[in-house]
Amino acid sequence: MEALRFPLAARGYRMADVDDALSRLGAELAERDARIADLESALAGARAAATPSGEQHVSMDKPAPGPEDRP
Repeated sequence: MEALRFPLAARGYRMADVDDALSRLGAELAERDARIADLESALAGARAAATPSGEQHVSMDKPAPGPEDRP
């Protein structure tokens, strides 16, 4: 994001305003990416804890077995 620059023109936006907007956008994207990474890590940990052998197998074809399906 820091390398992105808009061309100068006689009429247009003030460069400082554009730089500020891009900086805020970059910070928000970085926060979002960090949050997504945290959530993915938590999900992986929850899935590993939920399976007896620690395997991470998720089937999209049928629902996970309920208590009535377990021996």
